[in-house]
Amino acid sequence: MFLGSILSKGIRHHFPSLERVSQIRAPLLIVHSKEDRLIPFVHGKRLFEAAPEPKQFLEIRGDHNTGFVESLPIYTAGWDQFFGTLSE
Repeated sequence: MFLGSILSKGIRHHFPSLERVSQIRAPLLIVHSKEDRLIPFVHGKRLFEAAPEPKQFLEIRGDHNTGFVESLPIYTAGWDQFFGTLSE
């Protein structure tokens, strides 16, 4: 706990996503990249694992801000597949 409070001093906002993701009652798509230097990939995977079904995980390439552009074909196909599951 002490180390966490020291590390969080550099962060202005707290986003309790992991604590709240279990409350989601809608289909969920988590999009993340191993090359993201702002949010570690493991955070996205943990969030996905904690989320209730229905859920999908889309792994893309690229950094935090441009990954969707660098992975555009994968990104758009992932969204198409996700939206396709909503109409089933």
